Amino acid sequence: MKANDLLEKTLLLFSQMKELAEKQEDLVERDDILGFLTLSKQREHLQTKMDRMPGIRQPAAKKGYEIGIKGKREEPARQIAELIASIQEVDQRLEKLITAKKNDLIEEAKRLRRGQNAARGYGAKAVKCPRFLSKRG
Repeated sequence: MKANDLLEKTLLLFSQMKELAEKQEDLVERDDILGFLTLSKQREHLQTKMDRMPGIRQPAAKKGYEIGIKGKREEPARQIAELIASIQEVDQRLEKLITAKKNDLIEEAKRLRRGQNAARGYGAKAVKCPRFLSKRG
């Protein structure tokens, strides 16, 4: 595979990766966990494609800049580096969002537990049958 073709293919895959990351962020904001997991699998598939490409053994940004010293190769290499940085930013926001949602769920579970304990306190008590009955009058 020629260096230009490799850069163009890498650029396309990173563009797709960025789109998926942004969609994942939107799905987490809307609490659509199944959609998020589906897109995670798609991202893994893209990552596998990238790993199998010849010449993508180093980080793509570094590789892109090594290849892209002259001419037509420089622009795709710069775009790849920008896409990688953008994907990392989205992933960091996504991580913070997921952590915040997780903490909210933990707090909600604690509130529910406290509410259940309080409700039990107001509930009817079971009538205990006396252990010994006096049969004398």
